[in-house]
Amino acid sequence: MRGRFLCFFSPFAFWCAATNEEEELRNARIASNRAARRKRIRAHTATLDDYQAEIAAQEHELAAAVQKQSEIDSKLNAADTDKKEYEKELKKCEQKLAAKQSRADIVKLERKKERLEASIKDVLEQKEDLREDRRPLVGRIKELGADITRLERQAGAWHAYPFSLV
Repeated sequence: MRGRFLCFFSPFAFWCAATNEEEELRNARIASNRAARRKRIRAHTATLDDYQAEIAAQEHELAAAVQKQSEIDSKLNAADTDKKEYEKELKKCEQKLAAKQSRADIVKLERKKERLEASIKDVLEQKEDLREDRRPLVGRIKELGADITRLERQAGAWHAYPFSLV
């Protein structure tokens, strides 16, 4: 429903709502066509156009999965950087804590140390969540690569047979 918010105050709000409905119908039609195409491919009754369309659809899906994996990897790298910074700051805090004699300074540094330890724990949890999000993507990327290769091989075999009218 991304169009509704943008078109809410527009004098053409009725048109935007129809556009969203049309988009939903279009997506449903695409899914239906793709399911029918896959059925023809499994039944070995597909045309070269079917193979090419399915290869294109899977390449698009593969590109989206690789992009999402790249985004997750960037977030993991950022989390690593944050963790290293927190650990560095924690080490400095512990050194200061060992050197301080005043009770007020010790209490203040202990609170800072607790916050830093909590931040490190949060970063580690975030990294684990990101890794869990990444695991299925790796499998899906491998699966899509194998499917594309298989479809290209099948399409090549289909194209290799000459047609005869006899």
